Amino acid sequence: MSFAAPVALLGLLLLPLLAATYIRSERRARGRREAIVSAPLLPAVAPRRPRWRRHVPVALMAVAVGALVVALARPQTTQAVAVEEATVVVATDRSGSMLATDVAPDRLTAARRAAQTFVDAVPAKMRVGALAFNHQPTVLASPTRDHDAVRAALGTVEAAGSTATGDALAAALALIPQDTPAPNPLAPGGAGEVERPPAAIVLLSDGASVRGRDVMDVAEEARRAEVPVYTVALGTQA
Repeated sequence: MSFAAPVALLGLLLLPLLAATYIRSERRARGRREAIVSAPLLPAVAPRRPRWRRHVPVALMAVAVGALVVALARPQTTQAVAVEEATVVVATDRSGSMLATDVAPDRLTAARRAAQTFVDAVPAKMRVGALAFNHQPTVLASPTRDHDAVRAALGTVEAAGSTATGDALAAALALIPQDTPAPNPLAPGGAGEVERPPAAIVLLSDGASVRGRDVMDVAEEARRAEVPVYTVALGTQA
């Protein structure tokens, strides 16, 4: 637990002062009674007062003041909740070889249609991002629930250039939220377990990477980040 206004807790220092003041006033009242009336006549003139019950209202008031001070400090806590959304990034190859017609009408059009069909099929709560790549990646849409915008962005992809798949995977990883996972009390194993926002990359490509970062090095980064990469190979055996 933490406090939004911890300075207010300094008000708790008033409670010992109030207690000391109350005790001092009780002693003074007793001293005044004893100074006015002699001890033998005290029971007749000043009947015995309740011992502990007379302190109850004061104690309750002290508790109320303490609770008010703590409330003014605005206590707060963080509660982990189950993740209800996922992020997926579609990375589409747009190198010059994607104009090959061994897949009708050509590889690029087939890949574009497949990516759009995928976007249409994902749940509404899923955040979808898209990028196209040749010798460099180009972000078409950051992860969003506006699937229509992602679908439209995929329709603008045109083929040209060479292939840098490693750079594309690195760019896709950068689009995925990297929030520090919070402890999940609902996870198996208790509070020590963490729940990461689920994420994945869908890679559509027709050939080997010929430039840029090494694909396997970036794939290892994705593994450490617990982001699976699903690869769709485009083309035919010929």
